[in-house]
This record gives sequence, structure tokens and C-alpha cells, in this order.
Amino acid sequence: MKTIAVIGAGPGLGFSLAKTFGGHGFRIAMVSRTQEKLDQYAVELSKLGIEAKGFAADITNKMQLTRAFQQIKNIYGTIDVVEFSPHSGSVSDVKSCGYRYPGTAIETVVK
Repeated sequence: MKTIAVIGAGPGLGFSLAKTFGGHGFRIAMVSRTQEKLDQYAVELSKLGIEAKGFAADITNKMQLTRAFQQIKNIYGTIDVVEFSPHSGSVSDVKSCGYRYPGTAIETVVK
């Protein structure tokens, strides 16, 4: 089974993509700052027959993001798809962490 990591999981685009990919047999690993919200999304997806789990992390904190990706890999193994859509829509926070563009942050912790 394949796994998608939804970075910046929220009630809009992230949840919609989780339902869509989950409906096509993907396991869903959601990353966002608030574990309680992630747990709610996981319950809603479970009701639809979709395997999902949330991993709390602030994407502007490299240690938290690295930990979240390590947890995802420990539980699901390979991450096949990464979807990046943080709620704020701001790339400047990620750049302030020393990354030139958001993909660099993801590449750094996924490898």
C-alpha cells in the first residue's frame, strides 16, 4: 500500500486530498501543528474506510519536521507522495529557517 504525507493538513485542500488519495488506496500521514485536529481528521477518514494518522509538527521547526517524517517512516515505511500546502500559504516562514524553497525542507527530512 502506498502512503501520502499531507504537509499542512487542514479542513480544506489537505483533507480533500486525503479523502481522494485514501479513496484510491493510499494510507494518509497528515502533518500539522495541532495534534487534536489531526486526530479529528483521522477519525473522519477512518469512517470512510481510509487508514490515516496525524503527526504534529511545525514546518518551520526542522527538528519537529524531521521527527514527524521519521515517525511516518517508522509506521508506514516509504513515503510515496508528499503534498505541501501549509495553511498560511506563506513560504517566507520556511525560508527563514534557512531553506531556499519549501521543497528543500521536505527533501532534507524525507531522505
